[in-house]
Amino acid sequence: MKNNLVPTLLNWVLATSVILALWSCTQFFFRTRELRGQAALLQAEMAKYQNNRNFLGLLLNDAAEYSKRNPDIERVLESAGLKFNRNTNAAAASKTGAK
Repeated sequence: MKNNLVPTLLNWVLATSVILALWSCTQFFFRTRELRGQAALLQAEMAKYQNNRNFLGLLLNDAAEYSKRNPDIERVLESAGLKFNRNTNAAAASKTGAK
């Protein structure tokens, strides 16, 4: 029986590549599973931010409507940096109507 170095070397290369492939597959599986969990958390956070943004938009619109009936709230809106400029809204409406 003849000892040959090439088949032994190729068998070691094959065994090493199989072990590395299995390790890579397990890493891929666990990391994608972790990312899916983080994506779900991120979507939940984005939904909360969207709900807060929609709520604040509605509150701002209600404040604008209330300021039409009661101009005393304009001081509060000015202090919060939310002053409504009715002149620019009227000018924008007239420009779009003129075209």
